[in-house]
Amino acid sequence: MRDEAHWPQSHWAHFHGAGSFGSWTHVVSGGVDVIFYDSRKGNAAIGQVDVNGRFITTRNFWPGYFAAGWTNVVVHKGYVFFYNKNNGAAAAGQFQSGWFRTYRTWTNFARGWTAIVSTANGLLFYNGSTGAGAVGDWSYVRANDQFGSIIGIGFVTRTSYGAGSFATLWSRIVPTSNGILFYSETSGDSVVADVNPDGTVTTQAGSTRFIGFSWTSIVADGADVLLYNRYSGDVAVGTVNGFDPWRDLFRIDGADTYGGLSIRATRNGYFSPGWTNLLTTVVP
Repeated sequence: MRDEAHWPQSHWAHFHGAGSFGSWTHVVSGGVDVIFYDSRKGNAAIGQVDVNGRFITTRNFWPGYFAAGWTNVVVHKGYVFFYNKNNGAAAAGQFQSGWFRTYRTWTNFARGWTAIVSTANGLLFYNGSTGAGAVGDWSYVRANDQFGSIIGIGFVTRTSYGAGSFATLWSRIVPTSNGILFYSETSGDSVVADVNPDGTVTTQAGSTRFIGFSWTSIVADGADVLLYNRYSGDVAVGTVNGFDPWRDLFRIDGADTYGGLSIRATRNGYFSPGWTNLLTTVVP
C-alpha cells in the first residue's frame, strides 16, 4: 500500500538549471548550512535554503583556502571533520564569522576508511575493502575560565574492529534516528545497527532486509528514508523501524514492522535522473 500522505511533493520549490552551481566533489549537510567542497582545488562554499526553496550562497572560499585531496567531509557535533583515506591525514574546525577556524590537524589516522558517519555516540569509521571499523569521538580542551570555553579539540578512539568484523562492500551507510542503515548496492541487502554509548556497534535483531539493487543515494530525515537511483530517476520512501523488544517478541513472521527498513512506496522515474548528491537541510 502506498502512503501518499508521506510521499515527497512532485513539484520543485525552486529549480536551478545547468551551470547554476560549481562542480563540487562533496556536498554536506551542516544543519542550516550546506557545505560544498572541491577536493581537486581546495575551494569551498557555504549556503542555505530559504523558506521559498531558493538556495543562497553565504560565503565562498577560493581555491587553495582548504587543502586539496580530502576524501571524506562530515559534520560531527558542530565541527567539520576532513579526512584523507590515502595518507591518514585529518583536520577539524568550524565556520565562524564567514571564515574557517581549524582547531586540530592529525597525520596518524588509519588509512583506507571509505565511509565516516556521525552518530550521537561518536564517529563511525568503515573500510569497505577489508570490513574493518572503528568508533571515536572528540575530546575537548577547555579554557580555565568561568565558562569553560572550548579552545581545542582532540580525538579519542573508543573501539576498533579488525578486518572482517563488518561485511565488505556496504555502499551506503546512513544515520537515522532509529539506527545506522547499511546498504549494499551490489547485493540489494540492508541491515540496521546501533552505535552504543560505549562505542560498540551491534546489529539490530531482525533488521536484515532485501530492498533492491542500484539505489545510488539514500538520505534520512529522522526515521524516514528517501532512496534514489541516479540512472533511472526511480525513488522509494521508507521508515527505519528500530528495535522494539515488545513488538518483535510477539511479531507475526513476515510482518513489515519487524525491525529494519520498511519500504512504504516506490515510483519509477519520479525524479529527474543524474543527481549525484541528495541531502537534508534545515530552513533558517
